[in-house]
Amino acid sequence: MKKQKGEYGTIQRAKAVIAKRSSFYKQQGYRRAQPLGRDREAIEDHSCSYMIDLCIALLPALLWVLVFVLILCGILPVFLLTPMYWITLVLLVVTSFGLTGWFSLRSHGLSLGRFLTGMKVVRKDNKEASPMILLLREIIEVGIPVAVLGYFFNVLGMLIFWVLNSIVTVISPGQRTIADWILGTRIIYEPAVHIRFEQDVKKELELSPIDLHIHSNFSDDGYYSVEDLFVRAKEAGCKVISITDHNCVRANTQAKRLSVLYGVDYIPGIEIDCSFRGRRLRVLGYYIDERNELFDAVESESLKREKTASLERGRKLEEYAGISVDMERLLEKTRFQNVSGKQIAKLIFEHELYRQYPLIQRYLESSSSDEQAIERFARDMFEEGGPCYVERTYPSLHDVLEIVHLADGIAVLSSWGCDQLEDRLIEQALAEGFDGIEVFSPLVKKETMTRLLRLAKEHKLFVSAGSDFHGPTHPQHYLGVTHCPKQALPLVEILTSASPNAREIGRASCRERV
Repeated sequence: MKKQKGEYGTIQRAKAVIAKRSSFYKQQGYRRAQPLGRDREAIEDHSCSYMIDLCIALLPALLWVLVFVLILCGILPVFLLTPMYWITLVLLVVTSFGLTGWFSLRSHGLSLGRFLTGMKVVRKDNKEASPMILLLREIIEVGIPVAVLGYFFNVLGMLIFWVLNSIVTVISPGQRTIADWILGTRIIYEPAVHIRFEQDVKKELELSPIDLHIHSNFSDDGYYSVEDLFVRAKEAGCKVISITDHNCVRANTQAKRLSVLYGVDYIPGIEIDCSFRGRRLRVLGYYIDERNELFDAVESESLKREKTASLERGRKLEEYAGISVDMERLLEKTRFQNVSGKQIAKLIFEHELYRQYPLIQRYLESSSSDEQAIERFARDMFEEGGPCYVERTYPSLHDVLEIVHLADGIAVLSSWGCDQLEDRLIEQALAEGFDGIEVFSPLVKKETMTRLLRLAKEHKLFVSAGSDFHGPTHPQHYLGVTHCPKQALPLVEILTSASPNAREIGRASCRERV
């Protein structure tokens, strides 16, 4: 087993955080960026961030004040007054024109103030702005009022600009400033991204060379592209991986090509939702022929199911609370046809009119933050037992197993949800025609892994291991961290060696070694 280590100093950590935030934003984060509203909290955040940046630009003025006081006290000679004035002026030009702009373009639209308040300067379409645009914006926002207007018109010139800019900002949609209108930019709230370093979780993470449960951005909650996953798998020391997207096989064709390029063996995969005896299960299909038209039907039915459920959530919400949400418009923005309860809740709480509703007011008044209120509202309204809960209908386990086998695949029971499944139900499911069990996974408790390993032994099934890696959308999972101990790797290797022409050999070997 390989150990992943990493030690970062303060500066290196800050650089890494900024780089990762920018990378996440470029890939999919811009789709979830939220423009600034004109509510009190957003105005306070915007004002606070600007004041922080302004204070940095005005730091040389403190030097001038200090020298002036020392001269008045007779500690410094009077002849220093004039040269210190010009030195201060030069430093003001450097900090207001250069320092703030340099930081903004190096940090992809951040500033110290925006970094602390979770905001970012972007283009009107939410994509990252070019370095030149970012530099010009800081010059207009900070450099010109501080250095130019301050020099020619003294404090009055600066005050006039700031008052005018404040008026434009407050009345403009999204709190766009004068600089934003000139340059075609805007300030947004960055989507929340959990960035953790391995040493913050553990000093060392055990990485497995085999990870057979990974999700790309072809999954509704996956983040990374297929190639990004191969880059990360290579860095983690993985020898064999499988991308098992939810109800979708689109990643496999690309993954096969990248496997050769990156020197990482690849097993075509998928994870399909299904129903068995009233319980929701997931089936992992390995060695599948992704060209089989049956998978087109799986994806199509999944998209149809999610769209129907999303529309029904909107209908129930309007019926229950009198809150109307344009679900069709929201669905147009997602390729997965899925608008979750939390997404709906977030939209509602950002709408000034809906925030005045008594129902919404109760959540706002009883929560410490908007985020907490959104979480509670989404849970109470849309999860099981809530008035807007929508129960989805999934294909039967029998049909899903048949699809995997008709596509020349090996069907493995995903460990997802197995903590809540009793042994009897799992055994009944296995009897439907499973070829293996995902035993090792961060999805389940240690005692559940023990149970699953025992069942694999009793039923002479393949043993699989996977991280269920999604990226920052599921930050508790790390690619390559499968919780498979070193001594159990040979069991998983039986599955990875079960090529389409050697599956019966693999099954026989499994019977001997499990």
